[in-house]
Amino acid sequence: MRLEARDLSVRLGRSLIVEGASLALAPGSVTAVIGPNGAGKSTLLRALAGLIPSDGTLSLDGRAASGATLRESVAYMPQDTSPTSSLTLVEVVLLGRVRTLGVRVPDELLAEAESALARFGLTPLADRTLGAVSGGQRQLTLLAQALFRHPSVLLLDEPTAALDLRHQLVVLDTICRAARESGIAVAIAIHDLTLAARFADQIICLSAGRIEVTGPPAAVISHTLLKDVYGVEAEIAANDAGRLTIAPVRAL
Repeated sequence: MRLEARDLSVRLGRSLIVEGASLALAPGSVTAVIGPNGAGKSTLLRALAGLIPSDGTLSLDGRAASGATLRESVAYMPQDTSPTSSLTLVEVVLLGRVRTLGVRVPDELLAEAESALARFGLTPLADRTLGAVSGGQRQLTLLAQALFRHPSVLLLDEPTAALDLRHQLVVLDTICRAARESGIAVAIAIHDLTLAARFADQIICLSAGRIEVTGPPAAVISHTLLKDVYGVEAEIAANDAGRLTIAPVRAL
């Protein structure tokens, strides 16, 4: 399912956080949303998910969408994964598709939830409560829940922030595979530009609430962008496959 935004703007109080954003998230593709702290990345994702009021238009496959329609088709995972529940990890995953756990869950649904946890190596922790595992493990659990929902659109706010190097790669590999195999349109807010360039089909760069540039990684990430948007001098290298590595050198 294709999610499009046209002239999307978001105000929080008197502050204009996102201004005039127009973008498209295509089925089966991964979009990285980059930009410095305070650029509006998290606010943009929340607006795309229909979680906060916005001006402009949102559409799914060309049809205007808002509120319940967005919540039905879009899965959103926030950056803050502080424990707010005494549910076990497998129960947290099940809540992606089960409204209440007060009734017996079908065996096939339970098996699917357990399989979702297994994708991220969480099987040994399935019966632990969300508050009894690390921040990174909570992050993996909520990602398992988001994928368990079988969404048409998946919006992830810094899904690798609390993860070690191996699990960063596991998560992004899994997300990309899910996008391609299930036709999910994925957008990820991410700070690591090398990971963004490695895994994303499209990059959207935000600066001060406005979209600065959109395009494939090699076209977006440049010395000029890093200087003007991030205020850094960096080395950009491409391997034989054209994949970029970005190494910051100094703050300007």
